[in-house]
Amino acid sequence: MNELRDAIYTAATGNATLNTAIGGRMFHFEGPYDPDSMDFPYIAYTFVSGVPSWGFGTSGPTNRTEEVRVQFDIWSDTATSKEACDIYGYLRGVFDWATLTVTSYTCIRCMREGFELRKQGQYWNYMVEYLIRMEAS
Repeated sequence: MNELRDAIYTAATGNATLNTAIGGRMFHFEGPYDPDSMDFPYIAYTFVSGVPSWGFGTSGPTNRTEEVRVQFDIWSDTATSKEACDIYGYLRGVFDWATLTVTSYTCIRCMREGFELRKQGQYWNYMVEYLIRMEAS
């Protein structure tokens, strides 16, 4: 799913408001291992799960659609949750019902399915899940 990984990155960093808020720090899979040397805030995103559906073509079964659950983790080191909450709003503005440009696919739906704000030690973490449905083109 390199195509989806790239489409998510492009959508997020291509939005000036979101990209400025995170200082261009958008990571696939996970952020840095040493938060003490990392600039905050940042977003790490990963694919939680994926489910293909199959159809039949002239030469047998073909993969027609993919549903991929994507988790975004917004990380902030500020004293209050305001920064993380603001970035959550910007993220929603980019991805809620977005039509992502995914190579070799047509994006059918990008739907936010869950979110949770939590404090982990000195860091704020806003976890946001999306379900993205695509059809092979």
